[in-house]
Amino acid sequence: MTNADDEAPIGWLTLFRGAYAVPTWTLGLGVGLHALNAFMVATIMPSAVRDIGGLALISWASSVFLVASIVTGASGGWLKGAFGGRRVFLVSTLLLIAGSLIAALAPSMPVLLIGRALQGIGEGAVLALCYALVGEVYPSRAMPRAFGLLSIVYAAAALIGPAGAGLLAEHASWRIAFLANLPLGLIFVLLVLAGPASTPRAGGRRIPPLGRLTAIAGGVMAISMAGRAGDALLTAGWLAIAVAALAGSVIVDRRQNSRLFPLAAFGLSGAVGLGFWAALLMALATGGITVYVPLFMQEFQGLTPLEAGYVVVLLSLAWSGAAFLVASLRSERADPLLIAGPALIAVGMFILAPTIVGSSVVLPALALIVAGTGFGISWAFLSQRLLDATPAAERDLTAGAIPTLENAGWALGAAVSGMIASLAGLEEQLEPVVAARAAQAVFYAGAVIALLSLGAALGFVRLTRTRR
Repeated sequence: MTNADDEAPIGWLTLFRGAYAVPTWTLGLGVGLHALNAFMVATIMPSAVRDIGGLALISWASSVFLVASIVTGASGGWLKGAFGGRRVFLVSTLLLIAGSLIAALAPSMPVLLIGRALQGIGEGAVLALCYALVGEVYPSRAMPRAFGLLSIVYAAAALIGPAGAGLLAEHASWRIAFLANLPLGLIFVLLVLAGPASTPRAGGRRIPPLGRLTAIAGGVMAISMAGRAGDALLTAGWLAIAVAALAGSVIVDRRQNSRLFPLAAFGLSGAVGLGFWAALLMALATGGITVYVPLFMQEFQGLTPLEAGYVVVLLSLAWSGAAFLVASLRSERADPLLIAGPALIAVGMFILAPTIVGSSVVLPALALIVAGTGFGISWAFLSQRLLDATPAAERDLTAGAIPTLENAGWALGAAVSGMIASLAGLEEQLEPVVAARAAQAVFYAGAVIALLSLGAALGFVRLTRTRR
């Protein structure tokens, strides 16, 4: 159900007026909380370790957050149907605030990890429900602009987060970065209370599907273990466990009356299944960027950690800029963009592979801009059409799955990249010849995965074109 005629033109300012105003601010702040935390925490963790110790556990600050957020993100649609959107929003935000407070006051790394786990539980559900809010509140013609808004929020967080967190860590305290969630979280609560209520689905099951959620948690944890295994064989073993657990959870989910995912998720012949594969593979193709681009930029081109980080931010900026430029396009004219998106990601990875270990930053930067543009011109329309192709009773499940696919794809891509780099001989010492070989293996593999996404996108476009 929408609040305006689907054929009415929707401009950017319209999103902030009338019945759309409160949902739009809710959407922006909800996604902004998630994005800011992602960029700020990565920057402040070294300072936290120097203060409270726990160097051996530093990587778990990301892992426990990732596991918790993906599990609650995967169950976001089910939670909304069982308890109602407003109630889930409020409880999730309170968990986020509580986790942030625990992390800010943590006397040791284990306590900080508890806070990060609570943050992940809260933020995963908030992010999933924000995507569900797009499908619930906005007409189909407004969805590209609504999803484009999410990209702009992410880009702003990518610019502000690292610099802001770095300044806080250097001139005040890393703990303030966590405390910043408190006022933002309280504002978000007020927006949720001011917005439309969402009642639970009639007959919705309130007993959580613990078996499937445990399998998803185990699969995501196995991905995290694969990313730090350091040995190609161990990495492959952890990835096999991850794929088995995640695939098993999807297969079992299809047989249940109360599902976490739409019935057609990850099918190979229907529009929804192919759309899921296109989204997952787009993210998976670029999973190695955040791991290896900063490393190689610092090691071989002499960039500082902050400079290398902002090179990676070019991907987010290009994504946001492209999303802004195409957001006014009608969905029926977006077929070429849905195909060009994964194609541009493949081109970007093909450029990145031979140039990342070199003397110039220009070509790697260009590669990231090309790949980011691929995401920007296609992701909003892919998300919109996935929602349109999903039966009405399952739209919340698809909406919650979209950000989960994105996060899981990047995590799985990072782990696969680690395995490929290890097989290519990359060890503790970064020798230029070996690093160049590893970079080519990692990013050419990413290009191939992007081409697989292109194949899924072609089928998705063909099937969704016939629906209109």
